[in-house]
Amino acid sequence: MSLFRQRCAAVGSVIIAICLSCCSAITLYGKQHKVTLSAVQRTSDKKFVSSIPNCSGCFFKRRVIINSHKPFSRQLKYKKTVYAIQGDITLDSDVTVPYGSIMKFEGGSLNGNGHTLTGNGTTIEAPIVPIISNVEIAGTWGEQDFYAEWFGAAGDGITDDGPAMSLALSLGNLHLLDKTYYINKTLKITSSNRRIHGGDSTLIKISSYGKKNPIILCRDISGVIIENLSLTVDGFEWRERTDNPQEDGYAEYFALRKAQVRGGLVCEYCNDFIIRNLTISYSGYGILCNMGNSHFTVKDNYIHHTMIDGIAMYTQDKHFLVEGNRIEYTCDDAISVVSTHDDNLSGECSDILVENNSIYNCYARPFIINGGENITFRNNTVSGCGLSLIYISDKTGNPKVDPLSRPHEINISDNYFEFTYPNVPVNQNNRVLIINNCDDLFFSKNVIKYKKPNEVSLANGNYIQVYNCTNSTFEGNTIDFAGFIVLGQDTRNIAFLHNVLRKSLMNAIRLENGSNIDVTENQMDKYPHEVSKRVFTVLGDVYDATVMDNHITSGDIYVSEKAKRIKSNLSGITNHNLNPNDNPNFEH
Repeated sequence: MSLFRQRCAAVGSVIIAICLSCCSAITLYGKQHKVTLSAVQRTSDKKFVSSIPNCSGCFFKRRVIINSHKPFSRQLKYKKTVYAIQGDITLDSDVTVPYGSIMKFEGGSLNGNGHTLTGNGTTIEAPIVPIISNVEIAGTWGEQDFYAEWFGAAGDGITDDGPAMSLALSLGNLHLLDKTYYINKTLKITSSNRRIHGGDSTLIKISSYGKKNPIILCRDISGVIIENLSLTVDGFEWRERTDNPQEDGYAEYFALRKAQVRGGLVCEYCNDFIIRNLTISYSGYGILCNMGNSHFTVKDNYIHHTMIDGIAMYTQDKHFLVEGNRIEYTCDDAISVVSTHDDNLSGECSDILVENNSIYNCYARPFIINGGENITFRNNTVSGCGLSLIYISDKTGNPKVDPLSRPHEINISDNYFEFTYPNVPVNQNNRVLIINNCDDLFFSKNVIKYKKPNEVSLANGNYIQVYNCTNSTFEGNTIDFAGFIVLGQDTRNIAFLHNVLRKSLMNAIRLENGSNIDVTENQMDKYPHEVSKRVFTVLGDVYDATVMDNHITSGDIYVSEKAKRIKSNLSGITNHNLNPNDNPNFEH
């Protein structure tokens, strides 16, 4: 007999078993198979039809209306059943819901009376009102959204909604409404494969005083999505930083609040995360990925007014995409990548891409790398920062102590930097970029429009420090009011190619130490002032330098007497003024 005929025979037997007279029909999954029921029967009242070949008993659920005057546990007899709760139920014992069933609240509620309700692949259907209280939750629950309101959350910005939100998260995904949810303690996500999401105006607000714990903490879990939320710390007082923080008491206030204020979102030892469309404000950190996280997407978030970093990646964080975020008013760095190397905890951060972010009014540095491998910072826009634009160094600061801590394979390209925004303190050290103890750096096609000269910068110059770096290239950059300075006896294999260095305050390029340095086809000119007239300088302890086909439109060239002992081919310079004591080894 064919499979089709077998199915028809089975369906026919079911029809006979259900009723003798038929007035309504439903179509099963599959062609031409129908089961007809009597007018007084409903599919939701039927047991699973297990006799139909290849149907696996999955078409009909039994429906049981719970009697609120009888013990709840004794009424849970059947698996894969809809249990309709129309009255108020109080548990008299621990209860396990039969496998694959639905708890459907139709105007009723359940008071656990301190007992445990154990799910078994259980699903909840209910309006968004309080339905479950005073109960311990255990077991497994269906893949669905759970509402904090089901467990008593008020969403009024005053009542502590933390327990209700935690209970919802213990069951499955947490769906928050367009309300303000107040929590007294950190909201901890402890289960994998969770999604916590809100609407256009969902806000989670936490008390701040005297506590450093984060608003949301994720630890040792995977497969989590956190999106469409605003996070903030209640009672945070923001003060604008000025050029004289010691005089206005800002430094003391900053130290106090930094020690006390909570962080935003903190992740530790987590994998496969998506963090997107969050607004995090008035907190410690914005997003802190601290230790051993991997495969993260941090995208399209807005982070502002943080006491510490906006987005931070620490210690063995790997495979990160940080894209499309807007970060404003961070008291520390906007985006940081920090690898630790000590006796207790160590490990490189690696494979991190930071692109298409916007950073404004950062009081420290827009981007910092302390150690790490294969890190890219590209297509970002930065405006108004208090310290160096980028800080790249090993964690220890001493490569001879820990050579493995040196950052390597770093790409900084196609970024736009300018200093035009107000309320940013003066950069006292005048180091536009600090690049220390770095290997295999590619710094390309960046535009740096540094702030116009002031008394400090005219006296000291603005410069990009390249110290003890190897195998690195600076190519195709356009830089105003700043230049490069090359330092460190371990500096070698450095190339400056096709850069446009305009209105440099001290030197467009200054070579003090290093070997095998190539300066080719750059354009250089000098900002007119009396402190320094040099545009290109070579001092002692520089070996095998090649300077060819550069175009200098203004400023003097200086090659020290000590440089006589080096082998250099300093040629190709046009429109220049040599220093009075011309070095005989300087070919032009």
